[in-house]
Amino acid sequence: MQITMREALKLAIRDEMASDPSVVVFGEDVAEAGGVFKVTAGLFGEFGPDRVRDTPIAETAILGAAIGAAARGLRPVVEIMFVEFFGVALDQIVTEAAKMRYLSGGKVRLPMVVRASAGGGLGFGAQHSQTLESWFMNTPGLTVVSPSGPASAYALLRAAIRSDDPVIFLEPRNLYGVKEDFEPSAVRWRLGEAQIARKGSDVTIVSLGQMVRVALAAADQLGDAVSCEVIDLGSVRPWDRETVLASVARTRRLVVVEENPFTGGWGTDIASVVAAECQATLAAPITRVTSPDVPVPFGPLERAYLTSSEDVAAAVSHLFKTGTLPPPRWAGWARTRTSQSRESGDEPKRRAELAEPLGRYARMLEIRLVEDEAMSLFHEGLISGTMHTCQGQEAVAVGVAAALRPTDTVTCTYRGHGHALALGLSPLAVLGELLGRRAGVLEGKGGSMHLVAPNVGLLPTFAIVGAGIPISAGAAYASQVLGDDSVAAAIFGDGAANIGAFHEGLNLAAIWRLPVIFICENNLYGEYSRIDKTTPVSDIASRAAAYAMPGVVVDGQDLDAVIAAVQAAVKRARSGGGPTLLEMKTYRFAGHSRGDPATYRPAAELERWKARDPIALYERALTASKVADDARLAAIRKTVSESVAAAVAAARASSPPDVGAIMEDVVAD
Repeated sequence: MQITMREALKLAIRDEMASDPSVVVFGEDVAEAGGVFKVTAGLFGEFGPDRVRDTPIAETAILGAAIGAAARGLRPVVEIMFVEFFGVALDQIVTEAAKMRYLSGGKVRLPMVVRASAGGGLGFGAQHSQTLESWFMNTPGLTVVSPSGPASAYALLRAAIRSDDPVIFLEPRNLYGVKEDFEPSAVRWRLGEAQIARKGSDVTIVSLGQMVRVALAAADQLGDAVSCEVIDLGSVRPWDRETVLASVARTRRLVVVEENPFTGGWGTDIASVVAAECQATLAAPITRVTSPDVPVPFGPLERAYLTSSEDVAAAVSHLFKTGTLPPPRWAGWARTRTSQSRESGDEPKRRAELAEPLGRYARMLEIRLVEDEAMSLFHEGLISGTMHTCQGQEAVAVGVAAALRPTDTVTCTYRGHGHALALGLSPLAVLGELLGRRAGVLEGKGGSMHLVAPNVGLLPTFAIVGAGIPISAGAAYASQVLGDDSVAAAIFGDGAANIGAFHEGLNLAAIWRLPVIFICENNLYGEYSRIDKTTPVSDIASRAAAYAMPGVVVDGQDLDAVIAAVQAAVKRARSGGGPTLLEMKTYRFAGHSRGDPATYRPAAELERWKARDPIALYERALTASKVADDARLAAIRKTVSESVAAAVAAARASSPPDVGAIMEDVVAD
């Protein structure tokens, strides 16, 4: 039958759950929502809430619970949405899970599988596009697996679930929709066993995950000119030395194709073993075709960063014809500048506009229109990856910016377009970045989730939930040491209140009495899960009491209320009173990300919140106080609309960055 890799993974889990009642599934949004990539869709309905459970956004808890459940006899299959999220709780895997059998003298076994999406190709940007097998390669006790398509995904995941050891199962997210014909009952694949995906006699190509398909396409392009044997490793810890060495003994040439950067990838291990075992018979140098040693760039640059079938074919052809090592494909990529961000110089002027009520009104309108235009551009297919908009939350962004000085610092989340605009970035700088163009604040290298404006205090926005909280604490500590009277603001969503960084950041700030304000945008949903399903308290501000700081609930739809609350917290921080936790009760009118229809919301909830649209509320406040009449507000709306339309046109007209930009700003020169 022909099914997608997404369906094959779900079928593997379903078949194991049906045959073994000890198999359970849990993770963020894996139950009713079926997972962000819909791999677990339908399992909740079939197996019920005891065996399929949603968790808060809390990777340490997820992985720790998997260890405990496995130690007691269950076979948990847990989902870590993106492989980068392992970093939040790496200790649970490399220090705890990997070593528990060894440190119990074999008395404790841990039959657990940790699934995570991995890899580039979908335009998610630097913090959501890595493969990261190397994080686990140096950890004895772990098995590390990555499938190359539906058949291998089905067979390897079933084998992983049946294993009595912890398995890291990295799913190339770029392949979720790939279809393949296979009969599940006929597919067999043992962990640690490679498969010869294509037989050949001139060169051995070893690959993993989505690069297997790239290697096969390269072999097709070379045709009869070079006979390529392509090996799909399936697992890189352990990896199948016997199959690889036997193949290289026949072909006398080895090309390793991997998605990782050149330094430290799994291919170095294979290259070293083959060099030691086959040195006397090799007809050409061992060749590795990899990505360059830079973060994964956004948009058009990602296509150049990732290895293509043409890149592999060129490297194999060069090796076969000349017997010499082909040059790295990035050898000719010239760096053209050494700046850290693109700033227009207008940011301080734009920030100053927030001193007046009509300037604040205009900025809220601008945020709403930019977000609406961004959604339109996304649906046109002009924005890569994912995107998170903040329609409905404009009062929080503008209120925070209006109450802070440009010398204060702000960290915020991937839903940060509104905060970037409020703090001073221009619509063109934001929209250009979303489109991956030179006009963007990072000249198209960062994308939607990575915005920055140091000259008005915006530190780089973070794609990892809760990451900015302790970083703002550190910025506040710097203000203490420097004595510069600045404060730091950490802006985060309600989902972050359940992650370790929240509690650790607040505790540190309290004991050091740091000049920092923690601002929770409680829009009722942590990604796709309603707060009452993930958080046992109704007011996140109540958690402040545990850290001996004030906790204040604020109407996040009322701009004046937001400004007043932030100003009070700022005054306390500047006077040495220490941190404050502000909970802004707000709502996002759009779904969690890109095309999310938000069907998980109760009926009429959106309409109730739209009745308290912060822009409409502020319009009424301005007219009631006679700051402006309807005609003046209409004129402002017209001016802002024309300005945003001009920014959209300029962003569309802006050109993509040169490929050499990939090599810039990785480290200090």
